[in-house]
Amino acid sequence: MAAAALDSPENREIATLGAGLKSSQLAPALVDRVRDLRSRFPAHPIVLRLGSVSERYAVEIGRLAAEHRVRGILIDGEDVEASLRRQLTGREHLVEDFLAWLSCCTVRLSDFSRFVIERIFRAALQHEPLSKTVRQLGVGSESTIRDRFRIEGLPSPRKWRRLAEALYAVLWIQRETGSLFAQARELGYSDASALSHQLAGVFSARPGTIRQTIGWEWWAHVWLLNRKARGEFPREC
Repeated sequence: MAAAALDSPENREIATLGAGLKSSQLAPALVDRVRDLRSRFPAHPIVLRLGSVSERYAVEIGRLAAEHRVRGILIDGEDVEASLRRQLTGREHLVEDFLAWLSCCTVRLSDFSRFVIERIFRAALQHEPLSKTVRQLGVGSESTIRDRFRIEGLPSPRKWRRLAEALYAVLWIQRETGSLFAQARELGYSDASALSHQLAGVFSARPGTIRQTIGWEWWAHVWLLNRKARGEFPREC
């Protein structure tokens, strides 16, 4: 499913695997379908909807789906919105999923840049200052990393940090209820205005708009397009 605005069904697509597939046919069918959807909808998470299938079949599909970074599975009869909010707004696998998503968007990272970006994302979840993260990396100063990123055509470490903070905030806003002020404080911002300013600066969108969506992919895609428009990332991306 391409999960965008909840009130925009035209932005959604369900990938349904036929319950009649034999076990030997399941893996290639799933991989082909996921690759097709991912190439057509790079800005959206992929979710599989299962019809009436056996428990063994559902477990096998779940295993394969996780292996190929399918973001969720819907079972017939479930509340779609509630299920997607639960499955697509967790923050624990954001780093791995985001790096895999970049690859699907033809963003090629060197081992060095992948290592640095991964550490920046993990540190952002803990609200660790970027200066401390850079020191712990042991690969040079922030300016050194920025220069190496520039050679690869990548945004600076500080821009990756701002993106990481903003994506974690996106998932929190989509998942949690309560006032924006309370959410901002939980995320480490001084107030709702500071959070809103951060999100507007990264995604050109306010929390109220973000709350009506599910998943981080759309917003990461917005950021990627904005950065490309500013001349960042290799031309072929």
